[in-house]
Amino acid sequence: EIHAPMGGIVPSLAKEAHEAAIERVINEALRLSNITSIEEIDVIAATYGPGLEICLRVGAKHAAQLAHAHKKFFVQIHHLEAHCLVARFAE
Repeated sequence: EIHAPMGGIVPSLAKEAHEAAIERVINEALRLSNITSIEEIDVIAATYGPGLEICLRVGAKHAAQLAHAHKKFFVQIHHLEAHCLVARFAE
């Protein structure tokens, strides 16, 4: 909806939207996974290209900082492979 008036994706707006949503999305993912503490997680992952690099960087940077702060492994996953593999997750 933020891009509709421009007729396509505006990278800077997409980046801002990613930055505004990342904490909420992480917290929701943890809640839906019944994870109550970051200590229950062994590895933190984020995707890298191909894709809109300016947006992927938001997630990768945040994930790397989170991993470092909590002394967790950080793994980067190919963006398109992640789209394919997420289809294997059960609801």
